[in-house]
Amino acid sequence: MHAMPPMPLLKRVQPSVWVALAWAAGAVFTFLVRLRLPGEEEPAVLAGVLIYRWDGLVMLAVATCLAVAGGRRLAGRPLFGMALLLGAAVLATTPLSVGEIPLAQFLAVDVALFFVASTRPRRTGLVAAAMALGTLVGYLGVRMLQGWNVGMSAETAVAMTVVIAWLIGNSTH
Repeated sequence: MHAMPPMPLLKRVQPSVWVALAWAAGAVFTFLVRLRLPGEEEPAVLAGVLIYRWDGLVMLAVATCLAVAGGRRLAGRPLFGMALLLGAAVLATTPLSVGEIPLAQFLAVDVALFFVASTRPRRTGLVAAAMALGTLVGYLGVRMLQGWNVGMSAETAVAMTVVIAWLIGNSTH
């Protein structure tokens, strides 16, 4: 009788943990690009007014709670989990004072979308992808209606990562 080999580490880690790690990586990246790192004369991105104020930090903390809750909901209610993650991405973008939802704030959404597309029926994965793309379009639409600047080229790149996350997840399904 042969013993079953243990599952590889990557398969033993729950999707909610991967989503939380992606959120944390996005948050760290967001702060790093707004600092003057060694060898730079100035930060790569100027910090928004709210990011270091108490209200901006509260928004980031609430967004983090939404992201963690969304990641935990993926197993039972994947579309509700995606909605929480999308809300977290929008809320985390607000204190950055940018014209689009940056990829760093959408990284956890992309990871979640991969898991939804790879483990759920194709229709659920397509709805999750449509929710993500709709959030990006809605964010830009609201900014345009308000007369604020928008970041179309950056948002197009983020939309492309959504499509790629769905394609890879759907392919592994």
